Amino acid sequence: MAENLPFQVRDLSAAATDCEVGDMSASLQFDHTKYSDYDFVINCLNNLPNHKKRVPRKSLGVNGRVAADAMSSYLEHPATSSSALKEVLKTPRHYLIYQDPRLKKEKSHFTLGTFCHSAFLEPRKFDLVRVEPDFALNTKEGLTNMIEWYQEELALPASDLRDVSMVALREILASLKQKFAEAGMIAVSAEHKQIIEVIRRAYKIYGGGILPKLLRLADSEVSFYANDPDTGLKVKVRPDALLLEENAGFNAVISLKTTSAETLDQFARDATKYRYDLSEGMYLDVISHVTGRKFTATIMVVLQTVHPYQVMMLYWSPEDLESGRYKYHQAINTLAECKRNNNYPSFDSFAEEGAKGLIRFELPAYARLALKEQQANE
Repeated sequence: MAENLPFQVRDLSAAATDCEVGDMSASLQFDHTKYSDYDFVINCLNNLPNHKKRVPRKSLGVNGRVAADAMSSYLEHPATSSSALKEVLKTPRHYLIYQDPRLKKEKSHFTLGTFCHSAFLEPRKFDLVRVEPDFALNTKEGLTNMIEWYQEELALPASDLRDVSMVALREILASLKQKFAEAGMIAVSAEHKQIIEVIRRAYKIYGGGILPKLLRLADSEVSFYANDPDTGLKVKVRPDALLLEENAGFNAVISLKTTSAETLDQFARDATKYRYDLSEGMYLDVISHVTGRKFTATIMVVLQTVHPYQVMMLYWSPEDLESGRYKYHQAINTLAECKRNNNYPSFDSFAEEGAKGLIRFELPAYARLALKEQQANE
């Protein structure tokens, strides 16, 4: 341990690479009845109701607050999120820098993945996509044609633009684009429109059409706020969607992800890299605490944002969810200790006590595999 550090920080995200999977499972002792059995979930999916039963959100706030707030409100709330706790597992100093508002990265606006993420939850958005014409906006003719196109799409009367200056035309176009966005419509290139149609088809036919039916029964845009029972720290989660037992037969979190992975194995490696297990474990833990219900499963819907733009629906194993819960508690307890001591060490927290930050370093076991013998030509 580094000097004057009363706790030890350990990043478990790569644990699976340092030992056999069987050994990991054997060392992870937990009550499997905390989670829904795979066959039980399949049975529930085969018997989904045709209509959604509304459950009052107020009834869910048993040990915390449940809010249908805007994403901006959720992000501004000072409680600790899973993204922040992932930084704690790197080192507490990573967390401290992550929290600094001066260093926040600006996020990009429209992307294919962002659009499809929301369209899966609100399929009507697929019908609001339009191919924007490729007019040259550095000419008066191009600006005029683009304005006329937006007016037609918005069902607005055409304007006489013959004597309007270039500056004024750009202002009119900006105003129309604003109205276009407020109407929920999205302008994309012809190439993106083609891709969106492929994704829409994949979404509709996957598993015999299970995704539209399942997500229609889910609740989205719901935030959960609470105090962690062990540390007292304020925590927050905002899952992509929820399934309640009144509609699905079990309480579950639905997470939507995008990926550039070409195979399921590649996605598994990415999920490890980005610590999805910590997020999923925290979702189940916090939502179960806030609602007083047992949330017992995680279903992840994953969209490829690369060719061939397909989707997959994943049932998360109880072992990985339990491991994620462990990492969540490890991170929140480490953060609480840091706050108590006002001490946020960096990588020196991995060094032994009195070692002046010098860390024992070893490559993972797989790096020591013998190379195949090579023969040089005589």
